[in-house]
Amino acid sequence: MKFITTALFVLLLLYCGTLTTFCQTDSSAAKPLVICHAFGSVDGYTYTNSREAFMANYRAGMRYFEVDFALSRDGQLICYHPGEGRRLSTPVDDAECFTAREYAKLRIDERYHTMNIDEVQRLMINYPDIYIVTDTKGWTKQLVRAFTDALWKTRLSVHSRIILQIYKPSDYDLIAPMFRYFTFGGVIYTLYQLDISYQEVLDFVRDKRIFAIAVETERLHKRQSTILWLKSHGINVYVFTVNDRAMSEYVHKLGLDGIYTDTLIGS
Repeated sequence: MKFITTALFVLLLLYCGTLTTFCQTDSSAAKPLVICHAFGSVDGYTYTNSREAFMANYRAGMRYFEVDFALSRDGQLICYHPGEGRRLSTPVDDAECFTAREYAKLRIDERYHTMNIDEVQRLMINYPDIYIVTDTKGWTKQLVRAFTDALWKTRLSVHSRIILQIYKPSDYDLIAPMFRYFTFGGVIYTLYQLDISYQEVLDFVRDKRIFAIAVETERLHKRQSTILWLKSHGINVYVFTVNDRAMSEYVHKLGLDGIYTDTLIGS
């Protein structure tokens, strides 16, 4: 009898341990994915797209990073967010004022290193568990050419961890030729420049190689039922830019898939 009681106790412990592990795994999986906006904040500074921001947030456990890309005067891809040029050591708010080499010598807020596409790809080689979400604010033939040239110079394992953002249907037509050569991690359709109906969004996403949409917090508040309708059709939904814990929990409660954030690191 004592043996049976002991055996039952051990089995109960094993069952509870398994149940606890399952619940923890399930709860973790349900949390929205967190994407560091412009490599995330560093020392309270945002929109730097800097090496220091990447390192600080990688050490904090982050693995998904959105990065702003623009063309330099000589047609190279640099990590630059429009409207932030006055923070550069040469304060000119236009990426095309600099060649890529000139831009590399500049500092942001007098301390942070600027970056370009080659440095981002080196990070992806050195840190093979990270993913990059591109932010170009729109696509042009020149941007596609610059991305194509840069991607040819790096490893296949890097391509599959790059997620492209588009902003309107015509952007997809511009990036589509790259699919012949590179296998990307996916395409996100960001809706803040939306000029079509939500039914058209649904049809467009289903017809193309698009795995997710991204919406502003304001759009989520104003069009929550419509966003949830899109979600009900199997579309992943990401929300930007979420820097408030309560908003992050709200996104989680709605069952949406991810957030872009400056400051909610380690969420």
